[in-house]
Amino acid sequence: MDFNQPEQLTRRLDSRERLIWWGRPKQGLLLRKGDYYLIPFSIVWAGFVIFWEFRAWDAPLFFRLWGIPFILAGVYLLVGRFFVDAWHRFRTYYGLTFSRVLIVGPSKTQSIELENLSEMTLEEFRDGTGTIILGHEPYVRRDRNDNNWDFAPPGPRLERITEAQRVYSEIRAQKQKLQK
Repeated sequence: MDFNQPEQLTRRLDSRERLIWWGRPKQGLLLRKGDYYLIPFSIVWAGFVIFWEFRAWDAPLFFRLWGIPFILAGVYLLVGRFFVDAWHRFRTYYGLTFSRVLIVGPSKTQSIELENLSEMTLEEFRDGTGTIILGHEPYVRRDRNDNNWDFAPPGPRLERITEAQRVYSEIRAQKQKLQK
């Protein structure tokens, strides 16, 4: 056993499996595309809730307590979610074997068989990291036939990893070997 490989991954390998690559997501606090909308929204939310609480200061106890859950939600939206995300990424490990991709997080483990992988997308960032989406990208669209909205959550992902282009190429090469 290679002692440099994290135990969180090696204990999930089958007896004949070995890791070709392993990595972790970028550590620390991280801004995402959606934050450009969520940060202003959370500031407005928090401002309104603080205004509510000051206005309800002399009101009956029920009205003063009514705003507390909204204050907590505002604090989470403003700063808490960044720390929860950093904590989650700190406890996440990625692994690639000859036949599958492993994603081991703090609350669940995913195993994606390469031969069943239908599509894969690589998104590269200016800081040199990249995200590999295993499966389809998320979407929301309206079906023209029945006027219903269709939502597809994102596929599993190797998020903000170093050497993403190399890992992407390695996954493609292993998938092609399995198809032969």
